[in-house]
Amino acid sequence: MKLLLLLSLFLFSFTQTEAQLLSGQLLEENRKLITQTDFTIYGDYTGHIVYELSVDRKGKVTSERLIPEQSTIKSTPANIQARKFLNSLAFQEGTHFPANQHVIIRVLFTQQEKEQSVSPAVK
Repeated sequence: MKLLLLLSLFLFSFTQTEAQLLSGQLLEENRKLITQTDFTIYGDYTGHIVYELSVDRKGKVTSERLIPEQSTIKSTPANIQARKFLNSLAFQEGTHFPANQHVIIRVLFTQQEKEQSVSPAVK
């Protein structure tokens, strides 16, 4: 039983990028994300922020709304980073899609390891 649990957790950790697209009308109609991303922002924070996005027929993100009760990061600078990232996303274009579709997205934040500066040896 423990082996099965560990195996399922291991496989779950290698999901595709669409795993960060949580729910919404956009997913129900199988509208594809064109932008290649892993939904991760590297910086000074660790956790995730959840947003609801509105996407128009051209595939552009037209608005975003923070869902604070599902987010673990409350930092304003992190929210600004997430909004810039989300506005850069592009989805499949098509006139057969509704004027605005909604999707809920989780953006992961990971602390970036700071490189240690090595001073040159003095001879």
